[in-house]
Amino acid sequence: MAIPLRSSAAFLAFVISASALAAPSAWQGGFGQGWQEYSVSNGKVNFRIACNEAFNETSEHSIEVTVNETDLFAQKDNRLAIVINGKSYAFNRGANEYGFPNVITSNRNDADNWKEFIAAVSRASRIEFYYDGKKAAEIKPEKSSLKELKFMEESCKPLSDKSDN
Repeated sequence: MAIPLRSSAAFLAFVISASALAAPSAWQGGFGQGWQEYSVSNGKVNFRIACNEAFNETSEHSIEVTVNETDLFAQKDNRLAIVINGKSYAFNRGANEYGFPNVITSNRNDADNWKEFIAAVSRASRIEFYYDGKKAAEIKPEKSSLKELKFMEESCKPLSDKSDN
């Protein structure tokens, strides 16, 4: 079932305005229209993970890494790497029905990479973002806010795992 673009835009505006009020470097969580979202910001970088928990059976998850008002994940050249605890994560990407970039998790290799990434994010004390081999930003989430991520691994299951059920 497709949702009207107007509803999507209204929800996105709500999430953006809600995250603008969030405490610096504190993880925030929210759910709407089948999507579980996790976001953290420090004023220089906004990092958001949107997981298709119950929207539909085919939409992939997505991430945004916004630095200086540019979403580095959405760039066509795909030169973004996210480093957590010394391990670099890069993703094969696709696009949803509205043209927004998403993370491919429908095959085993990409699914395993996604699961490892989500597990690392849920414990990370520092997340670094590299674009074209150069450090673009970093964020150090408040340790006390990690409790917002306690259901992240369940809500962000790869698409390949959902089809196994």
